[in-house]
Amino acid sequence: MFRTLACCIAFSLGSIVHAEDRPTPVRVTTADGKPAAGAKVWLRTYAVIGPKAVAPKPLVCDDAGKAIVNWSKGAILYPDVFVRDSSGRVGSAGLNRAQSGIDEGSILDIVLLDTTTKSGHVTDPRGKPIAGAVVVATGYSAEEKSPRRELGPALWISLPEWEIATSGVKTDAEGRFQLTVPKAGYTVLFRVTAEGFGESNWTAPPGDELNVPLPETGALTIEVAGVEPAVLNKRTWRLNPAETKPAPGVRPVLWRAGTFDGTAKITLPSVTPGRYELQASNDGRSPAIFEKGTPVEVVAGKGATVTAKFGPAAKVSWKITDPDGKALAGVGVSMTVTDGASSIAHISGLTDTEGRYTGYGPGGWYSPNVGATDGFAVPLPPKPDRRLVEPVRVDAGNTHAFQDFALLKAVTFAGRIVLADAKPAAGAEIEIAMMDRPRFFDISKTERDGRFHVPNFPPDESVSPRIRLGKAVNVPETIVLAQIVPPLTIKISEANAAAFRGRVLDAKGAPLAGAKVALLQRYNFVGRNAGMSTDKLIATVVSDAKGAYEFTGLWPGDVYRVEVSAVGYSKIDSKMTQGIAGMTADFAELKLARTSLPVAGTAVGIDGKPLAGAELFCVEGPERFAAKSAADGTFPLV
Repeated sequence: MFRTLACCIAFSLGSIVHAEDRPTPVRVTTADGKPAAGAKVWLRTYAVIGPKAVAPKPLVCDDAGKAIVNWSKGAILYPDVFVRDSSGRVGSAGLNRAQSGIDEGSILDIVLLDTTTKSGHVTDPRGKPIAGAVVVATGYSAEEKSPRRELGPALWISLPEWEIATSGVKTDAEGRFQLTVPKAGYTVLFRVTAEGFGESNWTAPPGDELNVPLPETGALTIEVAGVEPAVLNKRTWRLNPAETKPAPGVRPVLWRAGTFDGTAKITLPSVTPGRYELQASNDGRSPAIFEKGTPVEVVAGKGATVTAKFGPAAKVSWKITDPDGKALAGVGVSMTVTDGASSIAHISGLTDTEGRYTGYGPGGWYSPNVGATDGFAVPLPPKPDRRLVEPVRVDAGNTHAFQDFALLKAVTFAGRIVLADAKPAAGAEIEIAMMDRPRFFDISKTERDGRFHVPNFPPDESVSPRIRLGKAVNVPETIVLAQIVPPLTIKISEANAAAFRGRVLDAKGAPLAGAKVALLQRYNFVGRNAGMSTDKLIATVVSDAKGAYEFTGLWPGDVYRVEVSAVGYSKIDSKMTQGIAGMTADFAELKLARTSLPVAGTAVGIDGKPLAGAELFCVEGPERFAAKSAADGTFPLV
């Protein structure tokens, strides 16, 4: 029986990951489905995040609202895309949505969020206006998180730091300002900086005016106890709100974060009054464990003190070597700590020059794991539970050294890809799926002579590569690496390729154009992970005027299905169908039921003034949708 992975996350600490540029077509539309011609698209990576971030050069969408975003598929931290058009609409999408298997023919759709301006007022604790305060939006969060929103604007849009740094507005002499916000249905997160009050973050639900009564702030001192303060240097701390249920309306965000500086005391000025809980991270590098204390109350105009108390940690170490016992430096090691039933901590790091990893954590059962590194592979776990080493109980204040562990010498999967006429298949893509590699689906390309070299496989592993060049593909088969007799040659041909087609209809049987059709392949792992499988997104297309779609250049013997979605319709998927070499198979016609279209507006009374608290509803479709108008009469009905 096959075990299917519904959701998988794989990583290998310390692994060498080779970056590879992967162009991703992006299509930007407005909420009513029109192409956002001329919209600017920024690729936002972790290199351009932070208070001093500089805006990268944007791409510009063509008349069809399209742009090609080049990003590194080999990046550990995946970037996202931020979009803004000349009318102030904004959009965002994480490129990890396109990470697994989207090819050059697939499109990442981004729907822009309509914006407007909203009035606000900043006052001091006595209600007097504050002039010259700087107000800037930092993000928008959708109130409605229903799956039916997935074809609309993003549920969360974080504004780039370079925009935050330059788009602030100042309050006038009466403390008033105008801020760009979503038209309806989104909570607004914004920041206010005022002389004498410092910087504070605020949140406002949809419809509420941005009236900000800045409170008189207090001060908070964090005192370190139970450990030498120097060992905590650069370790992070957080102040979280002690109350789990926030107050309604516009309110300050009770949250602060920072790092210990190696001293015994840290004093924070301009802290918004409220009840806070102090938390400190366990980075695995400090020989001390944070002990949660009682909440602290910060009062306006006064100082408060909270103790960051630390207790002794359990200390563990593990030496990693090559097959000959030589120390391996820079290998990623992780330790999962449990209480015998559930996980309570996870620590990780790299081995030092002597091949040893040393970490600190709470008392509990420690289960070590090691990642592959360039030139070496992890042995197959001998236990049915896939543990490399049996867990060991290590109490706080005690030390345990795990037995030295040797990695295997890795092998390289190499060979040559040729076309049906025996000519080299230069530039062919070779995709190999393995759960124990940094990425499930590792893609390499052949050289000019059709040769390929994919390193760092365990010597006892088997692979089943999917190879494609245009519409030419191979017939998938399992290859046992230890049994390869060089030179290995694999043929690809268009004659091997399978294809699929189908039609999308509405409930009345009429063709439905513009529906998004995603093709998924059931991928069965081989070798060490035989018996496991996952569904992989291959490509996405849009149905034409006749509701038709087609996919070509697919592997025979594999099974496929499609998922179809469209704005205002329910999602539907097909049955799994096996691809047959040289044939085009038909998926059954798929009929989409009407659900809803997003509606937003303003409710007004007979006098033409905004009507607050009015109930609006829609009964068409499979379920009833309802909303209440906000204080300014605006409402979302989705």
